[in-house]
Amino acid sequence: MGEIPPKLPAHINPPFTPTLPAELWNQIFEYVVYVRGIMDSYTPDPFDVPGCRLPHQKFPMKEYRASLVYKRSLVLVCKRWNILAMPLLYQVVVLGPRNIGPLYRTIKHSERHLYLSTAMSTLGSFVRHIELNTLDRVHDIVGILRCTYRLEIFSVDCLLYDAHILPTPLVVALTSACHSTLRRLSFRGAYPDSSDCLDIIRSCQYLQTTFLANPDVGYGFCPVEVLKSPHVTFLSVGHNISDPRSNASVPDVVLQAPPSVQGHFLLSSKFSIPLEDWSLLLARHGHRFRTIYLEMHDADRDVQKCLDIFSANCPNLQHFILVTLNFRRLAAALPYSFPPTITHLGLYAKQEGSFFTLFSALAELGEETTPLTPRLQVLRLLNPSASDVLRGEGLMGSFGPLVRSLPFRVQDHDGQEMLSEPWQ
Repeated sequence: MGEIPPKLPAHINPPFTPTLPAELWNQIFEYVVYVRGIMDSYTPDPFDVPGCRLPHQKFPMKEYRASLVYKRSLVLVCKRWNILAMPLLYQVVVLGPRNIGPLYRTIKHSERHLYLSTAMSTLGSFVRHIELNTLDRVHDIVGILRCTYRLEIFSVDCLLYDAHILPTPLVVALTSACHSTLRRLSFRGAYPDSSDCLDIIRSCQYLQTTFLANPDVGYGFCPVEVLKSPHVTFLSVGHNISDPRSNASVPDVVLQAPPSVQGHFLLSSKFSIPLEDWSLLLARHGHRFRTIYLEMHDADRDVQKCLDIFSANCPNLQHFILVTLNFRRLAAALPYSFPPTITHLGLYAKQEGSFFTLFSALAELGEETTPLTPRLQVLRLLNPSASDVLRGEGLMGSFGPLVRSLPFRVQDHDGQEMLSEPWQ
């Protein structure tokens, strides 16, 4: 037998690192890989949660990929970290043409492996958010959905020139496996047909958000049906609206204290939306709308008519967000007569630039005797770069005094006062 090596002096012993509880490691890991809004199953109001992601903003792919690098590193450190970080690695899954087949095989293999090991969960049970970027390999997508029985967020974002119908087998798999956990649905480029939408609403009783990038495609979720769900707080409204006056679309049973909702209304020259449909819907349900997004997709027509409909039918409307293509259209919309009940007005442009035009329009409001709306308290520029441009390009000297004379506060996307600092 060999001799026992002498004990090393204390001053050269390796330092002792205490073992942290698993719960603490989980919190550290979640902090490291955090991506803002990526796991929000509900749609926060931007005036209640400053700086939140807006519903029409696309999936943050760049931030997601950076987070994924950290997740992959964490599971490779040691066996314990592998067990702790594996749920985070599969928490958000982006399905594209290249990874659908391999991911499906990996998830199925984990199910078979479960019966041969002491593992407590399959990889599919870790998936909470699926971002679908293709309609290829429908069979494999269906197989993945059937394994993700804890899915909360399902988002479709397909780069298709024309709108496509989402295959019914996907909807069947979604509603059968995730009907008790699904909270958020978002669609771009591919949309369920009307009958599938009805099946989703009736199956997924805990659904909170239904977002359609183009709610005027001619099919999709009927807002009357969506509003029957007791947990819905955000919905897109197009022209696929059943007549609220018919017994077939509106039941006699009325929900007890239904929650207030946010509504996403879209104007587009590509499709003709009968405004009387909006009037019919809001005449019965308008009191539930506390926040409304009006997205002017590619045209400025009928804007004042829409605003008049909101004014006449939404007595509890307080927050209003106007979304346009660029700042020139935002500036052109400011002279409109907004609903008199709103206290907070948000402005967002999909394409940045032309800040000078917008600030000029705001400065002109300071010279008007009639305010945008009598109760307006806050006007918030929801583009993150707006405050940087105002402060960094010398525009404050030109527009600062006039903007300060406005009877309401002007804030940046984080809710900070844009004109609170002294400017020379």
